[in-house]
Parts: sequence; structure tokens; C-alpha cells
Amino acid sequence: MNKLMALLAGVIFIAGCASAGNFPHTSVTQVNLEKNNYSMVAPNAMGASSGFSLFGIFALTTPQHTIAMSRLYEGAGIKSGGSYALANVIEETTSSYFILFSVPTYRVRADVVKFIDTKEDELSSVKAELDNTKKALVDAKSQIDKAAQPDEKKGQ
Repeated sequence: MNKLMALLAGVIFIAGCASAGNFPHTSVTQVNLEKNNYSMVAPNAMGASSGFSLFGIFALTTPQHTIAMSRLYEGAGIKSGGSYALANVIEETTSSYFILFSVPTYRVRADVVKFIDTKEDELSSVKAELDNTKKALVDAKSQIDKAAQPDEKKGQ
């Protein structure tokens, strides 16, 4: 009987050291945020997922990363197919312990940015540069014409 109690105590001790897991993420996408090609859509947007553990040991439900991310996107108003990105992503794992149960919570916070189509901006800047060049050429031609007019009067 004592061996059974020791085994049960050992199982409870080991189960209490269990982890809900690590939430690794990697990103291989690189973007250039040095130019003015983006706008801030939702600063410090947050999504969370909670679980439930009986006696703080037996996890009946665990917090899920996908649920937290879905709630972050929903709360920020991000629609599918848009050119959005998350910047300054912070992941937090907390647990609230009560007498008979605990509530583990997983939170994701991020700044949501939307990329602006720079092709239209580049086109408008090229058009403005062409207009400036055209204006400079017209001014130069009028100066040449003014300089040439006195020579024509002398020849007559």
C-alpha cells in the first residue's frame, strides 16, 4: 500500500511539471520598412486563448496558439488577401491559480501594418520629374529665343 501511495505521489509530482508546450514560430519573409511604404493599422493588437487545469495538474483544455492568432486578426480587422504584416510580436504565457483549478492563458500582441502599393507612388514621382524637366526645357528654349532676337534685329 505504501508503494502504491509513493507511486501515486510520484505520478502527481511528475504530471505537475508538465508543460503546455513551446510555441515556436519562424518567419523567412523580409520586408523593407525604411521607406514610407506602409501604414499602421492596429497598434498593440491582442489575441488570447485560455485553458483549464483541474487542481493545477490535470490539463482538461490547453490554450492554443492558432486560436490566439485568429482572435488577434479578428480584433485588428484584418481581412484575408490583404497585404498585412505583424511587427513587434510578443507572446505571453500566464497562469492564474485558484484553490481547485488553474487557468493558463496564452496571449499574442503585435503591431499590425499594411503595405501600400508603391507602384502608383513611383509613377506619380516619375510624372512629376518629367513635368519639371519639361518646364526647365521650355524655360531654356524661351531664354535662347530671347537671346537670339537682338541678333536678328541687328542683321536687318
